[in-house]
Amino acid sequence: MRLQVENFKNIGKLSMELKPLTIILGPPVSGKSNLLEAIELLGFLGKLLRLDMLYRDINSFCNSEPSLREALRIDNPLEVFPWMDPQNQPKLALEAEGSAHIEASLVVEKGKLHVKYTLTRFDVSLSAETIAPIAVVGYAELSHYCKEILEESRRKLLKSLGDAGKQNSDYNLLLEQGVIEARLYGYERYAIEARLEDVLRCVHDSCMQPDILLSETGGNLAYIASISPLPLRRLQEWINEVTGGLIELKARTRDFREVIFFSREVEIPPRLVSDTIIRVLYYTLALYTAARYAKLYSLQGRVLVLLEEPEARTFPYSFELLAKSIREALDAGVYVALTTHNGVLASKLLDVVGKDELGVYYAYSGRDGYMRLREVSVDTLAEKLMLPDDLLLMKPEEVLRELGGVGEASGW
Repeated sequence: MRLQVENFKNIGKLSMELKPLTIILGPPVSGKSNLLEAIELLGFLGKLLRLDMLYRDINSFCNSEPSLREALRIDNPLEVFPWMDPQNQPKLALEAEGSAHIEASLVVEKGKLHVKYTLTRFDVSLSAETIAPIAVVGYAELSHYCKEILEESRRKLLKSLGDAGKQNSDYNLLLEQGVIEARLYGYERYAIEARLEDVLRCVHDSCMQPDILLSETGGNLAYIASISPLPLRRLQEWINEVTGGLIELKARTRDFREVIFFSREVEIPPRLVSDTIIRVLYYTLALYTAARYAKLYSLQGRVLVLLEEPEARTFPYSFELLAKSIREALDAGVYVALTTHNGVLASKLLDVVGKDELGVYYAYSGRDGYMRLREVSVDTLAEKLMLPDDLLLMKPEEVLRELGGVGEASGW
């Protein structure tokens, strides 16, 4: 899977290979999250296409999906442009073997941010012609995807696909399977800690959407936990190892859905539970449900899960559980890309993922302010007796000296 990004936030020009597992290391303020956001934007089209698979209607979709403000971390449409200069038009592209080639460009017109998508199918058994639907999100609706705009965009998109399909009865395969979708999970990004009471309790139908997949915002976490006993059991086993069974995790299914905690047979409020437990629950459910979704709908190689610093503020002993969840998602055909500041997590992942499935990149800021991305060879690390930890304890110039001949993925 190849990603290309140009003029998006602090990314000047970038071309990189996304492996089944892509790990992005590097110091703060290097643009790692911007890279995840670019993938999220490209993968939005797949979510829109498959809306009927997961949501009751467009309203459920709008209520469950993160807003553009949250997904891209912007308050002003100019913030997606380098140096807030709209003359530098952002262009994004994602291509994978056997999938539609997706391109997205962003422009500001009359104070509104427009996202224009182009879909091209290269598989001659379907259609080789370019399909160019346009999805528009106005500045006034940055706080949330606008229902009317999404409905119109989706109508145009389905009509374009349908027109192409008049000459080809297999166009439904493109509609259902040929487009990659991406979801960006970030505990801090969506302020889950501040919303714990709502996240861990589901009393309305609105928090049961999507019905098999964890929402990025965690809005349906209580419902998803109640229909996902395996990850809950594994988390409880891990809690038992760490605390000797001091904390017990349960999912209530009668009357309403709720995740509840007990300590010494007494129910305790979530705010008294270790932050590690709830963070691990969020990320492992994201991976588990993405794998379930990919298998149920035969979307192997079409689903991308993006994890933003999943190890943040968690007990390092939990990394093994996280690594196991990632391994199982990869086995189900899910692609995973994550950012991290933690070399211990990266090392743990190197132990469970083969070299052919793994891409490791080091991100840093160049002197011109643009993001630079350096591919890290696992073989080179082994030859130099280095671990990812070592890279994170060095300054960027020291890392570049050590990596020597390893290819650079971006830069002017």
